[in-house]
Amino acid sequence: MAEVNLKLPELIPEMARYQTSPMSIDNFALYCLVDCISELPAILEASNSEMNEIVETYKHGPQDDRVQCRTETVFGSMKEVIEHHLVTCDEEKVDPHYFLVVADAEWEEKGIIAVNLDSGDPEEGGDAKLKPDLFWMKIEESGLLLVNLQIANTDWYEAKENYEVVEEEPWTGETFADGAPTKKPKTDFYIGFYASNQALSSYLRTIVADLKVISSDVETL
Repeated sequence: MAEVNLKLPELIPEMARYQTSPMSIDNFALYCLVDCISELPAILEASNSEMNEIVETYKHGPQDDRVQCRTETVFGSMKEVIEHHLVTCDEEKVDPHYFLVVADAEWEEKGIIAVNLDSGDPEEGGDAKLKPDLFWMKIEESGLLLVNLQIANTDWYEAKENYEVVEEEPWTGETFADGAPTKKPKTDFYIGFYASNQALSSYLRTIVADLKVISSDVETL
């Protein structure tokens, strides 16, 4: 399969018209960069699954705030998707800021792309907020996440930090002095659960020995 073109424009000036618009509860568009048109019903069902589950469980929630596909076009690049979205989003009443893109035929395993057309920091001023961004995520989490972004229940950078699917580098076999592997979790900080059984046992023996010394000192008082 040919590699899809996910390159984004530096800025999207057209998004300036939405910066002062009130929040609206719109559907979300889904576009395709690979030929998966025959699988669209399954893709839409997967992307809306968590939102549908909430509505079914609690018997309330927005009934029309869903991921939908309004065109069966297979676009040639992400820039083509964005151009189409900017022209049609108002007429089709879909969220102008956020949408989803299927960019891998193995979407069940690889996931889907969430796109934000104005992800920049508004405090920077000028056109900084008009910068687009994207990240890969699990398809079953995508619809509900877009809803949370739309109603400002989370922000883009928090969402990206918590939901982005990244390919982990294979462990080389190297370890720290205590025997723990040098491989780190995706959160990029060291977690004690990665300690080896040998290192953990050594640590526990040290604690037990210290407790015995303390107990002996107490008895002599």
